[in-house]
Amino acid sequence: MLGDKRKFPSMLIVPNFDQLERWAKNRNIIWTDRAQLLRMPTIQTKMEQEVNKELAGAAHFEVPKKIGLIEHDFSIEKGELTPTQKVKRRAIDKNYKALIDSLYDEAERTGITDQHAIV
Repeated sequence: MLGDKRKFPSMLIVPNFDQLERWAKNRNIIWTDRAQLLRMPTIQTKMEQEVNKELAGAAHFEVPKKIGLIEHDFSIEKGELTPTQKVKRRAIDKNYKALIDSLYDEAERTGITDQHAIV
């Protein structure tokens, strides 16, 4: 979950690829690699729906307004986790800067600019 010093919360998610790829195949969605699959609007919409369903009981301000999909879990090797598996936020901000910035840039363009915006 992201949101520190931002106008609203957002979230980075690694999908369960076994389930997601099976779902996509059942809908005749064609892709060549996982990165391409994650960029598809249909997949983005599905994942947003899944997150919203899981967070249905959360307070409005706790629900992410935008979701970024990533291919791999955070790792110690990439410097994203400490040896005790705690997230290194600065490393995440650095490693996923382009994706995170795109989430907030897109929100600015579409009018989702505060934490009270409707999901």
